[in-house]
Amino acid sequence: GSVARAWLANPTKRYPHGALGDTIEAASLTIEMRDGKMQTVDASDEAVFEELEPRIVTLGGADHILTVKSYLKRGSALAVIGQRGGTFGIVAETPAIGTAHRWLNIAGTGNFLGPGRDSVAIVLMPHAVGRLQVWEWKNGSLFKQAEADDFSNHIYGTRALHMSAVADFDGDGASDLAIPSFDRQSLRIVGFIPKLRDIARLALPAPIRTNIALLQDRQKTLLVFGLENGALAIATR
Repeated sequence: GSVARAWLANPTKRYPHGALGDTIEAASLTIEMRDGKMQTVDASDEAVFEELEPRIVTLGGADHILTVKSYLKRGSALAVIGQRGGTFGIVAETPAIGTAHRWLNIAGTGNFLGPGRDSVAIVLMPHAVGRLQVWEWKNGSLFKQAEADDFSNHIYGTRALHMSAVADFDGDGASDLAIPSFDRQSLRIVGFIPKLRDIARLALPAPIRTNIALLQDRQKTLLVFGLENGALAIATR
């Protein structure tokens, strides 16, 4: 696409939460285009970007950037940054959780709801509630289409934000999600057609501790992750 890179900028301590290991967050986000031009998007004085790295994705056929915007008084929301009239800005947000120091983590993007339906999966409060939501991108807005509890994709205070993986695990042409249960003692493989459901649930000898790596070729799909007992786990069909 047209976006070459994006990164968080302007460190600030105005939101002392510490969910990602320290109390320094980003006041803005910088975008570099493939032609070398750069633009900056500010979180505003009443918020920060509480993330480690922006995620460049394609929604509706165009480049967008996903990040977590945390309001000083209302907690976190999923923010979609896109280009309108040649200028980047926040073009859509989910509702903020409602309370300060309540965070969400992005789990992945894909066509979870079927071909041609771009959507984003997030986990609200992965440390305290563990609510998975799927938001569909449609006509420049976000619409919540699925929701369920008993999920987590982050350990408080760590920098492992990719404790999930997206692939078509059941071969139905739609994206599925591999993600730990709330206690991280199981790996859940979740599909969303015709409704949110477990394709598989794998009990583990110890809780998941690390990001999940997806290794895939035409014959096999592997999920690789570390456990709290020091073991390396490999899950395959």
